[in-house]
Amino acid sequence: MKTPQSSQIPDNLPSWFARPVPKIMQETCLFRLSLSSALVRLHVSVDDLGRWHERGWISFDGRMDDEVDEFDDPKILEITVVRDIVRSGLSAI
Repeated sequence: MKTPQSSQIPDNLPSWFARPVPKIMQETCLFRLSLSSALVRLHVSVDDLGRWHERGWISFDGRMDDEVDEFDDPKILEITVVRDIVRSGLSAI
């Protein structure tokens, strides 16, 4: 599938590779839960989420009334990546 940006970039990939394309439409999940419930499952506090947002590490403000998909939600994936990096021992400086 050609996108306007991909036509500007020379495609020097081997025939068995495909250039990644972002999901344009995502079906909503039948299984939804509140962001606060998701944070409990991820072992992340509201304070952590606020601190990460202030530092620009996550792209959303983390209102607790938000609902997220239980499976494959971009917010959950973003929190998981940042959580794992923070807990890996890298310094925040």
